[in-house]
Amino acid sequence: MEEYDDYDEKMKEIKKKNDVYLKEFIEDLTKEGLKENTIRRHYQNVKFYLNVYLLQWEALEMAEGTDWMNISGYLGEFFIRKCVWSTPASIKSTATSIKKFYKCM
Repeated sequence: MEEYDDYDEKMKEIKKKNDVYLKEFIEDLTKEGLKENTIRRHYQNVKFYLNVYLLQWEALEMAEGTDWMNISGYLGEFFIRKCVWSTPASIKSTATSIKKFYKCM
């Protein structure tokens, strides 16, 4: 039971860090002069990658998301199979969002 509590605490800590990173990302996109809808789309794409795929699916921190195996696994496998809204256009959009996010970091 203690292992579960430790794991749960670690997940909460990572989630808090992710929230800070996402806030910085929004600020950066706003400074770029992007439209609100574009910012929202990038935010939602990256939030899903960080908090669903990396955190819940793999239990990884944001920095580990830069590994090509994680990005490839997400876009080439997880996103296509698990996300019913995945289309070639949404995959491209998500890839762009992730690229912008890590460039910002």
